[in-house]
Amino acid sequence: VTLREDVSMQYFESLSIGKTAVLVADQAILLEPSEPDKVLNILHDNGIGSGTILIGVSPVPDSRLVRTIASVCDYMVEEYGATIVIIPHALDEPLGGCKGNDDLRASQEVFALASHKGNMRVIVPSNAMDA
Repeated sequence: VTLREDVSMQYFESLSIGKTAVLVADQAILLEPSEPDKVLNILHDNGIGSGTILIGVSPVPDSRLVRTIASVCDYMVEEYGATIVIIPHALDEPLGGCKGNDDLRASQEVFALASHKGNMRVIVPSNAMDA
């Protein structure tokens, strides 16, 4: 079992399930960036043009934060004319992820609560569309 932070390790150890765990770097930080052309294609496929301030947001499924994230996104649109790109990184079990860890649902909630939907896009992972 690999874990990213001390608090997860402490929780895992408290479960006493008899497995070994190791702290590791977050795998997302170790990823190589995509080629610029691929990024531009993803943006284009999601109706996001170039030449604007892009702000990426990856909300977590925490009802206390979703409203605040939506408000911050609206503020960034109002103050800077930004385009907000909401990118879920964890999917629920039916979508190939872990049960109860659904950033796609949180992303959709942020979008639903925001006022400036015309300046926001939720990037839906391709495997989520197959579910």
